[in-house]
Amino acid sequence: MGKYREVVKQGAEIRKKILRNKKQIKRLKNEIHKDSNDAPYHLEEFDDELSRLNQERNEIIAQKQNALHSFETVNQNIIRDEIENTEKERLATLKRAVAASFSREE
Repeated sequence: MGKYREVVKQGAEIRKKILRNKKQIKRLKNEIHKDSNDAPYHLEEFDDELSRLNQERNEIIAQKQNALHSFETVNQNIIRDEIENTEKERLATLKRAVAASFSREE
């Protein structure tokens, strides 16, 4: 090791310090996961944000359901009426043709 002995020792110390820090982080992380009391972690802001986002999500779901209901009740009838009106003449012609063919057969 000769002339780099001090540098190698410092590197080893830094590596040991990093490992100790990783172990401490892991221990703290496990303690936090096991802890049922959230008060010391000051998570109220996150709880408020989650509540706000859940409320917003519920409002969007309600709007979606209202839009679907509106489409099913209103737009569906409008579309059906448009299709019936555009094909009314053709349907009437076909009905007359069918009625005429039945009257010839008798």
